[in-house]
Amino acid sequence: MDIIEHDTMAGVLFDNHRQSGPVAVMLRYDTSDPLAVGLVFGVGDQPGITWVFARDLLSEGIREAIGQGDVRVSPSSWQTTDVELRSPEGTCRVRFYTDELQDFLQRTNTVCPPGSERCEKSLERMLQGLLRTV
Repeated sequence: MDIIEHDTMAGVLFDNHRQSGPVAVMLRYDTSDPLAVGLVFGVGDQPGITWVFARDLLSEGIREAIGQGDVRVSPSSWQTTDVELRSPEGTCRVRFYTDELQDFLQRTNTVCPPGSERCEKSLERMLQGLLRTV
């Protein structure tokens, strides 16, 4: 199992048009869940808040607007990309430098090229989790 993590700072704009200062965000990829990437937001000494979504969504969203539902990704300028996160509590837009996202994705592609993902173990873990709740 390989884990790739990249710490960065991102700007955040909330749905009430309130903007935060730079926020610490970790980009995370784990080959045990090969189709997903995570954004982990640091909250002081508290455990981070994590959003997990498709790696393809991030990869394609760098070039063109994509996504429906809780996560949408789109270029916001020639050098930045926005990841929009929606929840019942509200919406926020997280702005990253595109070159940092591209570097992170290139590192994930090195350990698990797109199209070569093996999902059997991920699917098995998901099914076991579902069956435990029944």
